[in-house]
Amino acid sequence: MKTLTCFLGLCLSLIPLFGAKTGNPSGKEIMQKVDNREDGDTRVSNLEMTLVSKTGNKRVRKVTSKRKDYGEDSKMLMIFEEPADVEGTGYLAWEFNDPKKDDSRWLYMPAMRKLRRISGSSEDDYFMGTDFTYEDMGERNVEEDNHTLLGQGKYNGHEC
Repeated sequence: MKTLTCFLGLCLSLIPLFGAKTGNPSGKEIMQKVDNREDGDTRVSNLEMTLVSKTGNKRVRKVTSKRKDYGEDSKMLMIFEEPADVEGTGYLAWEFNDPKKDDSRWLYMPAMRKLRRISGSSEDDYFMGTDFTYEDMGERNVEEDNHTLLGQGKYNGHEC
């Protein structure tokens, strides 16, 4: 018991040295923490996208998204459920953590019964009538971007 007490005392005395850093964390440090958080090996989401045109017209799309991790890499499948004109459209992406390795992406369009591979030159094309590109639909490696902390504040009573 004495050994455990000494060990706990030593750990508690080191907290100020290795605890929370004083000052503001950098944008990159925040994004690294987000990237490192545990989110499980499989995830299923039901999404609703509202597309708003320049004239204010709204179109709502419902999507089921499934993701499975394979070590550092993952596969994501999105299937459009509504409206009828996009129902059954599928988007599959094999995402690699290694920034030197290109992700593989495919789009299945049931109305045309076609499967289209999204090549690297098409990554900047817009995804399903949205303002997002195919590249935006995938995960990002923290090292690929610049991150800046723009401010701090409270959200639901928590410092953010």
